[in-house]
Amino acid sequence: MSNSLDNFAARLSTQLHESLDAAPIADVPWVAARPSVGARARGRRRGAWMRAMMLAAAAAVIAVVVVAQPSSRHASPPVTPGRPQALTVLATAAVGGTTPASLAAGGGWVFAGLWDSGQLLRLDPTTLHTTATLQIGTAGSGPLSIAYGNGAVWVLNFDDGRLWRVDPATMTASLKVQLPAQPSQVAVGDGAVWVTVCCTSSDTSTRQRLLRINPETGAITGMRAVAGDGETVPLALGPEVVVTSQNGPILVIDPNTMDVVSALPDVCTGCDETAGLVAGPEGLYVTSLSSVARYDPHSGRLLATSPAMSVVGMPLSVQSDGIWIAAGDRLLRLDPSSLAVTAQAPVAVTGHLVELPHSIYVSFGGAIDRLGSTN
Repeated sequence: MSNSLDNFAARLSTQLHESLDAAPIADVPWVAARPSVGARARGRRRGAWMRAMMLAAAAAVIAVVVVAQPSSRHASPPVTPGRPQALTVLATAAVGGTTPASLAAGGGWVFAGLWDSGQLLRLDPTTLHTTATLQIGTAGSGPLSIAYGNGAVWVLNFDDGRLWRVDPATMTASLKVQLPAQPSQVAVGDGAVWVTVCCTSSDTSTRQRLLRINPETGAITGMRAVAGDGETVPLALGPEVVVTSQNGPILVIDPNTMDVVSALPDVCTGCDETAGLVAGPEGLYVTSLSSVARYDPHSGRLLATSPAMSVVGMPLSVQSDGIWIAAGDRLLRLDPSSLAVTAQAPVAVTGHLVELPHSIYVSFGGAIDRLGSTN
């Protein structure tokens, strides 16, 4: 122990002298300033400064030595700064089929929309046991997208082309809204239900639309055309409403007026219609083939890029603790500002993701996992 401490003190002394030689005087290093500085003034100033620095260095060495001494009473394992939190699978539910379930959470439940069976499931948030079931459509033509908000579960039923409002307590439909075109995505926020629909015509500039729907009456109170070639129309809610489609611009829309606040070009080079698009308080997030990028939704300026990832896919989700992304055989949580990785779990997610306190729920073919920390 004494040899290692002596070596450390020697290294610290060497580094201190090197730092002092490089310290600036009026933006000029000491080594370069020496010829032009008077010997007396230099000796007084540098001597006083050197003594202060040496005292500080000595105090630092003492502090390091004290901290480095082993303690028999309070020894603890070292913590690696910046190391991502490890999550594990706490529960799994087999739901059948091969298409990943659509997920929503709220009211103390988790909800799963099963395309392959046409069912909506209400799940216990701890065990993932099914507590109630509602048949929404037929097998292979049922719940396409689901969301929770305004005390209800909102389900896009591909089978009948309607938006269903489902009472989560009784698991019965309390409202059915006929949609003007093929359902795509649903979200709830800003006092409205937001639905994207597709394929109203062959004109790629107007064939897709964003609808604003009154959650109490089901009345369509606003509409906006969305340009693009795809049939899936990604929808994200943040401070504004954001929509896009394959080979089309990203439209940032004012939720009150339905006016386009800004139209960002195709900022995701190489993305296709399955690319992730989410909005949060700190910006707009878009997936590419190898990373996640954060943009200013108004100017389109690139604000941050995540570390390179082998494969970036769905889901991309904004949650209270960060941005979640499926990357190859891992689920990653990213810092919402820097996009640094802050947590990871060894699960290959291919479907959707939602959050309740202390738990993350993810879907993949035939099953749903509940993830959390074991600490």
